[in-house]
Amino acid sequence: MRTQLGLALLVAALASIGSQRDGLRIVLESDQDWPDPVRVLLCRTSPAGSEYSFWSGSARIGEELELGALADLVEVPLRDDEDVRVVLAHPGARQHAQVLSPIDRSGRVAVAVPQLGTLDVRVELPGGLAGGGWLVLEEDGANFIEDLDHFGRCAVAVVVGTKLTVHAGAGTAMRIETVEVEGPRAPGELVERVIQLGEYARAFSGRVVDSEGEPVASRVLDVWLTDAVVEPALRRRGARTLLTATVSTRGDRIVTDDGGRFLYTDQQGLLDGATMSMTVRDGDARASTGPLAFGDALVFDVGPLVLAVRD
Repeated sequence: MRTQLGLALLVAALASIGSQRDGLRIVLESDQDWPDPVRVLLCRTSPAGSEYSFWSGSARIGEELELGALADLVEVPLRDDEDVRVVLAHPGARQHAQVLSPIDRSGRVAVAVPQLGTLDVRVELPGGLAGGGWLVLEEDGANFIEDLDHFGRCAVAVVVGTKLTVHAGAGTAMRIETVEVEGPRAPGELVERVIQLGEYARAFSGRVVDSEGEPVASRVLDVWLTDAVVEPALRRRGARTLLTATVSTRGDRIVTDDGGRFLYTDQQGLLDGATMSMTVRDGDARASTGPLAFGDALVFDVGPLVLAVRD
């Protein structure tokens, strides 16, 4: 009897070792004939309580993703009692995430894919022109960033019944447009939406010099705006938000060119009708302006800013 029990335990142990060696395999299952790849994330929770992904991939329905051992995919070892979530990286799919308990970390795991449709967005510039740009699809606190093609289009797989807030932009000269969009209501449905960017963003320009009058060239500078209108908006976006930009309109940083000149483009509409003061900092040196009223100007020149260390 003891011999039989010992053999049974040995077989079970060997099977467990073999399963661990095989690693995790994920197969996507659905009763819908969905032709395109589905994006998959493996997520875990940080000690602070926020969820983040540590692996991403994609597969078609019925295809198997071979991930190997989970221990090889993480930088910080998984706790014995820690759950891993399989999340489909498509709007509306987060609520369908599947939890991998510690016992499910190896072997074949089937993941159900909810019914999907397609949201096809075209972003138009003034005059009906189209070009590259980006979309942020916001759904229930989750953001999905998608690039537009050269024709200003992007097609995204969306879970049926999902409502989205879509933020569309095309370069830093255009105002960001935000619209509410109803996603597909039936499996395989195609929802098309055209978003027109009809307004150019306001901007302010200037030139930064040092106390000797020499240009502060090719420098990243910190800039703060303070105003009875602007400051509360900045607080809503985060305490004492830092606004930065580049003269080459690259993202949200302010960089001076070889002559000390800079340009900040306001895509969020914070400068509309505002009267503000601006402070530029470079280490301990700073320069501040008095109240600046934009009025109807599209680009407002704040003039030369003289950086100096204040007492």
